[in-house]
Amino acid sequence: MSAFFVASVFITFFIGRIFANISQRPIVNMTGNLKRIRASNLHMRLPLRRAKSDDVDHLSLTINQLLEHLEQSFESQKSFVANASHELRTPITSILGEAEITLMKERKPEEYQKALAEIVVSVERLNHVINSLMELMQTNLDHKDFQNIRVSELMWEIADELSVKRTSEHIPVNYIIPSGLADIELTGNRRLLFIAISNILKNAVKFSEGKMVTCEVTYFNHGILITVTDKGIGISEADLHKILQPFYRSANALKYPGYGIGLSLTNNIVRLHNGTLKIRSKLDEGTRVTLFFPTQ
Repeated sequence: MSAFFVASVFITFFIGRIFANISQRPIVNMTGNLKRIRASNLHMRLPLRRAKSDDVDHLSLTINQLLEHLEQSFESQKSFVANASHELRTPITSILGEAEITLMKERKPEEYQKALAEIVVSVERLNHVINSLMELMQTNLDHKDFQNIRVSELMWEIADELSVKRTSEHIPVNYIIPSGLADIELTGNRRLLFIAISNILKNAVKFSEGKMVTCEVTYFNHGILITVTDKGIGISEADLHKILQPFYRSANALKYPGYGIGLSLTNNIVRLHNGTLKIRSKLDEGTRVTLFFPTQ
């Protein structure tokens, strides 16, 4: 083997190592930056060049998008835990306070009955919050629980359930469900879809104070579009981006019964079914909620 050949091989190997180190440097830098990111500093992002020209830049961009989702999830979780703790603590504090005051001295039978009635109200509130939280947790179920569901059947089941629950009062809801939807099916969890759609209708009825509510179902762009329109109290522009948060209630809705869980639950269910939820509203003029579920 000639000295020239050995030298050529050595030089080729040396140059190859140099280029390998240069090409691996962005990956090494990315790995180092990722190691510095923890749950406590999810706001950190990988540096990006202005001209995203190679695969490493696109990988960094994808990782940054993932970090953005993780940060939002962590913030939502922290907010959820804080709000849930407050909502659970309130009825528990009420129950304990009422019981302690009642037991401080001997009382008349009617006073015990009054105290027990107030405790029952607080327990019912606590039970409702717990059940709502359980439903919120169940929106993380696996897709194996999905089935084919006839849209028209589901909508009329919801309409029947709402009319049965409010037999003592008129429910001014105008359902527009074309007969052509009879054979259209959605793939999803029947019980969760029932909860999501009925939550929107219940809110519309509650905040309309007797005014007509319209629920229209159409087949649009390879999916089912459900539009619920009311002429109720509406939502202020400042509150629109907050109302999907668990336990959040706008200022003008505080006098109405509720816990601020329904819309958050509905949003989770819609996302689970790869759908979209849009809300347009004007204060004192009404609200329009559109739910879209793809059928393909």
